[in-house]
Amino acid sequence: MAQSSFVSELLASLQSQAIKSVRAALEHYAAENRYEFGVQAGIGVENLAKLVLARVHPSLIVKEDRSFQSLLLAAGWTTDKGPMSGDFRTIGAVQAVERVSFLHPTLARYSADLKYLAEVRNGVAHIGLADSTRVEAAVSGFVGAVQIMAKILGMSDDDIFGQLTNLASQTAATAERSVARIVTKKIAVAETRIEKLQALGARAYEALLESLSQDADDESDEAIPIDCPVCGHEGVLQGYVEHDPWEYEDRDSDGNPLTALRRRWFDASRFECRLCGVKLEGWRQVSAAGINPQQVLEEERTSALQAQEAEIEQLLIERRVEGLVDLVDQHDDSD
Repeated sequence: MAQSSFVSELLASLQSQAIKSVRAALEHYAAENRYEFGVQAGIGVENLAKLVLARVHPSLIVKEDRSFQSLLLAAGWTTDKGPMSGDFRTIGAVQAVERVSFLHPTLARYSADLKYLAEVRNGVAHIGLADSTRVEAAVSGFVGAVQIMAKILGMSDDDIFGQLTNLASQTAATAERSVARIVTKKIAVAETRIEKLQALGARAYEALLESLSQDADDESDEAIPIDCPVCGHEGVLQGYVEHDPWEYEDRDSDGNPLTALRRRWFDASRFECRLCGVKLEGWRQVSAAGINPQQVLEEERTSALQAQEAEIEQLLIERRVEGLVDLVDQHDDSD
């Protein structure tokens, strides 16, 4: 089915606005306008994420409520009077980030930074306030995520950053140093808190430890317990579970694989300790504090047949959206 004029204009608009905002964000950062950086970075992230989704199919960025007409527009639906027109309602920035991270897990480690910038984009636009320290911490994640999404879209760094490509690299490097300073300050504050808690006396301190242990949440796929790098108490590492591709081994005489092996690992995006109060946002802060942001959970070994079945099932999940899109597009194919 040929792409409708509405869809073509939508994709072109998202790309144009994304490039404009990404470049504006870098210029504001270089000028030390942290609030303005947060706003423009959030807009750039939102439009890039929507562009990645819309390239799969425009229906992926349609807002759920009261969106049937928007779905028809996204499908390029035509009537006897010609192409439809009207108000096209799309999802918000945070949801766009969540959806694109689901489709492209390599973006998951940047999710905390991207969601924060998306929230800053909305918050600053309405009340003119933002946490400049947290914005600073998200800069390197912003540049890294933009580069990944640009690559997904078939764009080079020059395509997305233009004459600011070198500035983007310098910004990421500067932000990395800033992350180290931020983490050092957070650790110092947490160490002071521990000293104050210990000054309460051994009995009170032990009672607090026991209380925190009883209140600890159970381990889940999104959170795993790990020792705090500041106080040694058990903290919570939050993030996403990923799997390496299957590696096939032990082949028979005909060269067919008999067994398969893959790693299941945890990609961290946040850490928090309830005892000392340290909170690390984004995988770079987690890493700067001495925590490995990628934790191997287990090595899974199974038969080659079961591994192949799992790969087929995953492929079907990834293609499910395309199948749903085909159902929508059948209406246009019949015209």
